Amino acid sequence: MQASPPPSDAASPLPSPKTGAPFRPGILSLLRFFIEAPLRYIVIPMVSRIVGPVLRYIILPLVRLIAGALLRQVTVPLFRPLVEPLQPLIDYTWQIQDSTNYYYVNGMRQANALSDQTRQRFQRSVKLLSALPKISQTVTPTTATA
Repeated sequence: MQASPPPSDAASPLPSPKTGAPFRPGILSLLRFFIEAPLRYIVIPMVSRIVGPVLRYIILPLVRLIAGALLRQVTVPLFRPLVEPLQPLIDYTWQIQDSTNYYYVNGMRQANALSDQTRQRFQRSVKLLSALPKISQTVTPTTATA
């Protein structure tokens, strides 16, 4: 007959499956309650509320700025030989653009602030206003009587 294992009383701790050390479920649940729960529900959300905006509004724009500068350092010398022969054509298109009543903002055609008609009307009104006598010449000072 095989010997049966000695009966264990409920108060003795069970051995840990990994280390063989005594395993106390009460201590582990207390550790989980006092360490893991505050970390999970208080510390990590607070850190993420701070880190998220810092990443989004400070670090990522700086990374984009630096990456853009580095990219320009590489691409401008590469494309300069392609663009230099086109420079007279670019200058000519700007001259045409300046001679018309339109200019371009972000590739969209916009009207000039003052068209020729509006400019002429404005100049005529300025001439008419300057032809009028000054207010100080027409108004004579009077003395107030009590």
